[in-house]
Amino acid sequence: MRRLAYQIQKIIGLFIIKTFELLVIVFSDVKVSYANSLFPELKEIQKAWKDIKNEYDAYVKEHSLDNMSEIFIEQARIAGNDNWKNVMLLIYGVPIPRHQMYFPITSELIKKNKNIRTAFFSVLPPGKKIETHVGPYKGVLRYHLGLDIPQSKECFLEIEKKRYYWEEGKVFIFDDTFTHRAQNMSEDYRVILFLDILRPLPNWLQFLNMNILNLIQRSPLIQNVLHMLEAKQVEGKE
Repeated sequence: MRRLAYQIQKIIGLFIIKTFELLVIVFSDVKVSYANSLFPELKEIQKAWKDIKNEYDAYVKEHSLDNMSEIFIEQARIAGNDNWKNVMLLIYGVPIPRHQMYFPITSELIKKNKNIRTAFFSVLPPGKKIETHVGPYKGVLRYHLGLDIPQSKECFLEIEKKRYYWEEGKVFIFDDTFTHRAQNMSEDYRVILFLDILRPLPNWLQFLNMNILNLIQRSPLIQNVLHMLEAKQVEGKE
C-alpha cells in the first residue's frame, strides 16, 4: 500500500511539474544561457570568489569529499561511482550545518540570498566526466562560479552540442533542462561553486514555482538525501 501511494504521489508530482514547465515556456524568456547582469543580487558572491575558494581549499586539506552518487543515488547513471564529487551546503532550501560550519563566508552569502535553493561545491577530478543528461526542473537556473579551473580545452561544459569553458572568478548561468554534459580530461581538479537560483518569472508564476519547490523539498527523494547526509555524519565519513 505504501508503494502504491508513493507511485500515485510521483505521477501527480510529475503532472504538476510538466504543467508548470509548459507555463514557463509560454510566459517567460527561455534560452540556454543568461547574462550575469540579470542577477545583481548575486554580485556579492562573485566578488568574494577568492574567499570562497580559500574556504574550500582549507576544507579539503582536512576532509574527504562525498561522491554525488552516494548522495543522489540516481546520479550514478551519469557520473559513475566516483566521477563527480561535492560538498553540500544547501539542498532545496534546507541547510547542511555540518558542512556550513566550515564555510562561514560562503554560507553567510548564501543565507542572505533567498533566491538560492541549492548550493554546493562541485568537483570534477582529473580524467572524469558527467554523461549527457537534462536537469529535472525548469523552475531554477544553474549558476557556476569558477574556483579552480584547469587551463585545458579538454575541461568544458557542453550544452546542446556547444562547448563552454569555465574561468576562475567568472560566472556562467544556464538552463540545465537543455541537454548537457561535462568533462575534465586535464591533469587538475575542476572546482566550482554550484547554485540553483530561482528563474525570473512573472509574480503569479513565481508563486507557483515556490510552492512546487517546497513540495519537492518535502518529497521522499530529498528527504532520503537529507537522511543520507545525516547517516554519513553519524558514521564520521567527512
